[in-house]
Amino acid sequence: MQFRINRKIILITAAIFILSMVLNGCNASKEDSVAIVNGKIISKSEFGINFDINKKMYENQLGSDIMSKDMGKGKTFEEELKQVVLDNLIVENVILQDAEKQKITVKDKEVDEAIDQFIVSVGGKEKLKEFLKQNSMTEDYMEKRMRTEMIIDKYRNHFFESIISDEDVKKQYEENKDSYVSIRASHILVKTEKEANDILKRINSGESFEELTKLSTEPGAEARKGDLGYFTKGKMVPEFEKAVFELKPGEISDVVKTEFGYHIIKLTDIKDSFEEVKDNVLADLQNKESAKFDQKVKELRDNAKIEILMNTEVPKSDEENKAQDSDQDKGQDNTENE
Repeated sequence: MQFRINRKIILITAAIFILSMVLNGCNASKEDSVAIVNGKIISKSEFGINFDINKKMYENQLGSDIMSKDMGKGKTFEEELKQVVLDNLIVENVILQDAEKQKITVKDKEVDEAIDQFIVSVGGKEKLKEFLKQNSMTEDYMEKRMRTEMIIDKYRNHFFESIISDEDVKKQYEENKDSYVSIRASHILVKTEKEANDILKRINSGESFEELTKLSTEPGAEARKGDLGYFTKGKMVPEFEKAVFELKPGEISDVVKTEFGYHIIKLTDIKDSFEEVKDNVLADLQNKESAKFDQKVKELRDNAKIEILMNTEVPKSDEENKAQDSDQDKGQDNTENE
């Protein structure tokens, strides 16, 4: 049975893990390399680290036998993945080299701040250790990865600054204001209308909305105080959206019924001015112009001097080699017997 994957999905889902820091000025020899890009070496060890991380991620998601799945044209998933990892390393190289020419860098302080934010997002230092262990990563690798991603992000933003003006961003906002209104809300979700009405009475009698989130049936609601974060129109079910967008900051809704149960909603913040939503507007315009960035990267690669030194076929294991030798020996014996 053939198992097919979309190479673009691999590129997106594995972007954080499968790209590697280019070791400029490293002492790796040509024999220890998988490719050379404009004279800069991509070492076998760097490729190996990235491939192993990516391989483990897919085995965790899709099962331990995923690597042997047939991808068609005589290639397994593992062979296809090796090619994707190599392609990404080459693309990353040409981007970083062009970024260096344009003097696009990141400061140590910026990297440290990004790491601190990442640690918070995963739940603290102990959770970070678990995350790194699960993904076969070291803290040093993570720091290098962060730095590289930040340089590439700055490079991408620099490119879009040259084709998207402030006037373009302002025009996009003015023509689509409603879609950029971003609100933050919290809610209490229960199974029955009676429960919801009882909770609403307690709130109206002066009890804290945040304290009563402990009664919510939504997992983790109490720890988050029912917070749903910021969202725009079209992100919630219609009944919930209609009710929440009619509220003013600090106001609490009546009981709202949806397919998930009965909600009591509190609006906590609104972002609707141009300055508050400018980043979201810019992101939309960048997505619309993403093909131009892709073309820029393609031109960098097409104009680069690239030497591929790695055979992307996956080497056979010792067991497979022994089995092949055994089959050859049997074949030879049969020939001699004939």
